[in-house]
This record gives sequence, C-alpha cells and structure tokens, in this order.
Amino acid sequence: MANQNLEKAIKDFAKILQESLHEHFSFRLYVAGTSKKSSKAIMNIKNFCEKYLKGRYELEVMDIYQQPKSLLDEHVIAAPTLIKKLPLPLKKLIGDMSNVDSILIALDIKPRKERENDRKGEEGRKEGRKEGRKEGRKEGKKERRKEQK
Repeated sequence: MANQNLEKAIKDFAKILQESLHEHFSFRLYVAGTSKKSSKAIMNIKNFCEKYLKGRYELEVMDIYQQPKSLLDEHVIAAPTLIKKLPLPLKKLIGDMSNVDSILIALDIKPRKERENDRKGEEGRKEGRKEGRKEGRKEGKKERRKEQK
C-alpha cells in the first residue's frame, strides 16, 4: 500500500515538473480600432507567439474604442499595449511589437539553453574580473617594491 502511494506521488510530481517546463502564457493586447499600427501589432504578436510559444499561449485582443472601461481597469495609457498576465510577474509593453528581441527580453522568454549560457557567461565574466583584480594587485606590489629600492 505504501509502495503504491509512493509510486503515485512520484508520477504526480513528474507530471507537475513536466508541465512547469512548458509554462502557459496569457496575454491581452489593447489596440485602437483598425489603425495601421494596431493591425501591425496584432500580426506581430500572433507571429511571435506562434514562433516562440506555439500551443502554450492565450491571446485576447481588446479594442479600446469598444471597451474603454477596461483601459482604466488595466491602467493602459497608450495603444497598442501588450500585457503579459501569466506567468507572473505582470509585464506591459507599448508599441507595434515589431522588435522580437525586445519582446523576448522584456517578457523573459528565452529557451532554457540560452538562459543557462547567459548564466555561464556571467560566471565567466565574474571570474575574469577577479583575475584582473589579482593581476592589478600583483602589478601594484611590484611597483611599490621598485619605489622602495
């Protein structure tokens, strides 16, 4: 009996872990009618989501002319505005969503490998700074010795 409970717990944990690897994103895009900029924002964010979040996103498009009350609720001051509701933290982006790199960075949407490479790169930079400080101290000691002689 205890064995079965343990196996079930392990399976449940594995399922939760697998689901967390594929986070679901929830977006709301506020647009101003059918303006050129609004149409471009809709097209750009749909393309972005299909490329980077295929099957893992929900996109709701809100026309500020049709639903002006929602502007106050969400504190939207410009259109187009994209709001990432999930996963937390909530983020807001303003513009036509044409700069893919900016969207990836702002929404913290990077493939896991890239995040790991970024972390390794930062660790390497820190190590390089440490080495540089050590070398600087060695050079300083040499200079002081020369001055003392």
